[in-house]
Amino acid sequence: MLTAVSGEKTDSIDARYYIDHNSVEKIGAVVIPESTSLDLIVAEKGTIWLEFTTYGKSAHSTQHHVGINALEHMMALLALEKEV
Repeated sequence: MLTAVSGEKTDSIDARYYIDHNSVEKIGAVVIPESTSLDLIVAEKGTIWLEFTTYGKSAHSTQHHVGINALEHMMALLALEKEV
C-alpha cells in the first residue's frame, strides 16, 4: 500500500487525517523522499505530536490583577518543552 500525503514541512494535515481515519497497526515503514543524490538512506527519526492546554481567568483591563493570563502559562510551558 502506498499513501502520499502533503504538509510534511508544515502541519502534516493530510497525515493527521489519514491517522484519524485509518489503522496504522500494519504499517511497517515510512518512506520520506528527500534530496539524497539518489542514494538510499535508512534512518529512524521519530515523531511526537503534543497538545498543550492552559487555562486562565478573564478580567477587566482595569482589574487585570484578579485575572489569570493563559498565554503567560503557555509561554512558560513552551519554554520548558524547548529544554527537553
